[in-house]
Amino acid sequence: MPNKTDEELFHDHEAKTRTLLAEIEKSLRDMEKQLERALQAGYDLEWRLASLEARENELVQATEPISAAQLRDVRVEYFVVQRKLRTTVEERQVLEDRRNALVRDRAALCMPITLGAFRSAPTRRVPDEILTEIFMAAKGEKVCEEWRVSVCNYPPAWASFSWALSEESPSALRWLQICLERSKAASLTVELDGTKSPRHSGLLTSALELISAHSQRLYSLRLNGDHWTSIRLTGFYAQLPRLEILQLPFLFTTHLSHQFKIAPRLHTLILPGSQPLHHISASQITSLHMGFYITPATLSHFPNMRSLTCKIVAKMDTSLWSMPHAILPNLIFWRVEFRSGQCAEPDIFDYFTTPALESLDITIPSASKIAAFLHRSGCLLRHLALRNCAVNATELVDIFEHAPNLESFTVVTGFNRTSIREQVSEVLIGRSSEALLPKLRHLVIDGSCIPLRGP
Repeated sequence: MPNKTDEELFHDHEAKTRTLLAEIEKSLRDMEKQLERALQAGYDLEWRLASLEARENELVQATEPISAAQLRDVRVEYFVVQRKLRTTVEERQVLEDRRNALVRDRAALCMPITLGAFRSAPTRRVPDEILTEIFMAAKGEKVCEEWRVSVCNYPPAWASFSWALSEESPSALRWLQICLERSKAASLTVELDGTKSPRHSGLLTSALELISAHSQRLYSLRLNGDHWTSIRLTGFYAQLPRLEILQLPFLFTTHLSHQFKIAPRLHTLILPGSQPLHHISASQITSLHMGFYITPATLSHFPNMRSLTCKIVAKMDTSLWSMPHAILPNLIFWRVEFRSGQCAEPDIFDYFTTPALESLDITIPSASKIAAFLHRSGCLLRHLALRNCAVNATELVDIFEHAPNLESFTVVTGFNRTSIREQVSEVLIGRSSEALLPKLRHLVIDGSCIPLRGP
């Protein structure tokens, strides 16, 4: 959109002001008529109410016998009219408030403004970044043309978007194209959800074709939904020089060996897991999220990981567990869920050493090997969470002796809550708490925050 001169914008402003004033005057005339009708309706109801009240008094004071039905009918009508009057008064108050607001708007628009004042208006000096934030917060609301033009010409405002692709939203592709065009050369953050789109849908193919034309600008790409697997991505992996975050659906990892060669900045990888990743040279990955089950053999191919979220399962193929334990020298954060497979679960912690680990969030049936793992790793653990874990006081003391720098501890059992609360309280709230964990500041047991003794 071409930028207009100050004079053109000023003339547009004057024209819109005249149009708004005309609309306000028309609305005020209509409002006065409505108020007049509401006022007359209120007078009529008040008169009717007074008549019913007088009629009730006549019936009560009558010397001749009257039927109870007569008095009941009068009182019922009285309450009905009284309710109508109350509603009419409330509607009249609403109309008056609207009229007063229109009067204030008219007074503001009638204030004269010069071209010099228009040029120096504070709202015209607002940076495009702030205008964009206001525009995005005012979704569904009207904004002036100048602000709209500023936002449309500000590429970062259109460089981050998330769309759910389905046959019920055919306009999604059009909006996707608009975002890609208006973002110009800005780095793209794209999330496309194909969960509700039919398999072999042309909608998903068209979406990827649009994105592929701008692949050199991709900073983050997230594809959700298994239906993406029916689409060939051969041409999509042409060049991804800016790509740093990648989330691929199931079975797309077959392209990863080529993917790493053309995405030199890629550091965060989000995968469903369970595919063989041994052929990948993934030394550049610092953050890995695996949604399904993997083994230490897989993790050993990511030596520079600093953040890891995964699930590990004991499988029938015991050869995967016969290897020496995996050393993850740079791992700082680890959220892991251990699951037993179709065979006896090995001592899983015997397979890992993490000397730089600071935060550990684990779901595991038994905590018996955690202390030995911490001792072997020699890490300065600061945050520990145990979930669905059977642990006793002896094991807790053993763990805490190998994690003296612990600042927060969370334990979620889901069973026998009274027992775990008593055991943790005995270890941490009792006489040995200061010696075990002098830096502990945050303690949570089954969702409840437990107060600690002060120093």
